[in-house]
Amino acid sequence: MPVPMHRVKLRERPFNQAAVLASSLAKKTGIPYSGNNIVRTRSDKPQIELSRVARLNTVRGAFRIRRPRTVRDKSILLIDDVFTTGATVNECARVLREAGAKYIEVLTLAQGNNMKILRDYILREMFPPLVLSIFIITFALLIGNLVKLADFVINKGVDLSYVFRIFMYLIPNLLNITIPMAVLTATLLAFGRLSSDNEITAMRATGISFIRIAMPAITLGLIFSLISIPLNDKVVPRAHYKTRMLIKELGMRKPTAYMEAGTFIRGFKDYILFIYEINTSRTGRLQQYKDISAAERRAHQDNSGKRRRAHTAARK
Repeated sequence: MPVPMHRVKLRERPFNQAAVLASSLAKKTGIPYSGNNIVRTRSDKPQIELSRVARLNTVRGAFRIRRPRTVRDKSILLIDDVFTTGATVNECARVLREAGAKYIEVLTLAQGNNMKILRDYILREMFPPLVLSIFIITFALLIGNLVKLADFVINKGVDLSYVFRIFMYLIPNLLNITIPMAVLTATLLAFGRLSSDNEITAMRATGISFIRIAMPAITLGLIFSLISIPLNDKVVPRAHYKTRMLIKELGMRKPTAYMEAGTFIRGFKDYILFIYEINTSRTGRLQQYKDISAAERRAHQDNSGKRRRAHTAARK
């Protein structure tokens, strides 16, 4: 005899997995099958989503026997798909005993453990692609910087310790991008695999809502969101500051490391430097220009205009 579903649930999912199990077992063993003698009188939330106290209160009075005479003095094998706290089968057994059943046995396909097994299973599916995505995406974003850092070491003779420290200070800023992308990638890969193997369908068939299935991924996303708060508030600004100080120190010790031929340097007050070429880590040709202010530039333009107008008038 299967644990019944309410007719509302049967309209949502037109089969009762406990009835499918019970009918198959009856065909294999020859035990008489009674599929509609015990009836569920109201529709409640799936038991696997409730606490133990809520389960006991929910199923109390939720079943009745249609034909009590057919179970009187009989041995009953009660079939259910998932056993969690036993609240459902205990209530079914209670109404069967009141109807006169002599002996009651319970057989279930699986045992639930407060969703811990399902949670751990989904997290195990997500963890490998999560870690792999963090490393791959971070490395992909670092490639452009690696070329420039390698140029510092090979062509400009910068000490390797400076380059390594700059490289390490780049990583916290990149984690702001890689962590959300890695969580999204891991979620898509894990649930894509579960969907392709019809495991999500099997979970839904046991009465587990999609929210409960997705809860491990949601929780993982919230954890990484909380980790990102101190990362953005403390670690990234500190890394930016350390990078600027390191570059300043490197510029004082080896000025040509950050100089590029054919570029302007505007870091000096009232002056602009233009670098023609750099040979053997020494500046080859350097041109100095005086940087005039905006007011001086306008005054110079006004004077030039006046001179042109005066020259034009003299010619006339």
